Amino acid sequence: MFHVAHMLLFSGLLSAFFALIAARRGRRLRYGLILWAALGGGGILVSLLMFPFS
Repeated sequence: MFHVAHMLLFSGLLSAFFALIAARRGRRLRYGLILWAALGGGGILVSLLMFPFS
């Protein structure tokens, strides 16, 4: 379970960094949340798709 928490923490830090350098001042929060959801959801989706092969 800790690997999921670490993955979500890493995706949060990464999305915050990219939101700071890529988005405008008024859209940083929205951009960061969308990016965090995409990274976290994509990682969970890929892990669920690979689960039958493990």
